[in-house]
Amino acid sequence: MDVLSDILRVIRFSGVINLRPEFSAPWMIETPSCANFADTIQADTTRIVPFHIVAEGNCWVKTKTDICQALSSGDIIIFPHGDAHIFGSQMSY
Repeated sequence: MDVLSDILRVIRFSGVINLRPEFSAPWMIETPSCANFADTIQADTTRIVPFHIVAEGNCWVKTKTDICQALSSGDIIIFPHGDAHIFGSQMSY
């Protein structure tokens, strides 16, 4: 079994927000912490686990603690503690 299948087998979802954006360079998105995001969407939860799947192309992700990671087609990144992060086509932010 692959790692994603293992993860999905043990996770219990109580709700899902599915967004499928398509971007062309240059682009950048800032994702707030899970607590701020829950307030924004008026969710009745204390736990949001954001994850992103790169369907095609390349991008960068940077956490508020300045950890940077290049991502490419097929990569999945999960923020189990709901950390704020920034995605972009270039690492110039």
